[in-house]
Amino acid sequence: MTPIETIRELKQQSGNDIVQYGFGALSHALMAAGLLDELRLWMHPIFVGTGTAGDLLYRPGSSGSFELIDSTSLDSGVVILSYRSPAA
Repeated sequence: MTPIETIRELKQQSGNDIVQYGFGALSHALMAAGLLDELRLWMHPIFVGTGTAGDLLYRPGSSGSFELIDSTSLDSGVVILSYRSPAA
C-alpha cells in the first residue's frame, strides 16, 4: 500500500483532521490526489539560501485551488496564511 492510499483510508475514518507541517513532496502528492483540504503557510520575513518561490511551491503536475480563510500576523513579522480547498 502506498502512503497516499494509507492517507486516503485514514481520511475515510471518523476522527480528527490529518495535519502535516511543512510543504514539499508529500504536500504535492496529497494535492494531486485531492486529499489536501487545508493549507497553512507560514511566511517568514527571512530567506536563506538560493532558489525561487517556484522551487518550493510550483512543480510540474501540481495543481490546486484554495481560498484564503484566515491570516494571522505575529509580532515577529511571521504571517500565517490559512487556505481551504473549495471541495473540503
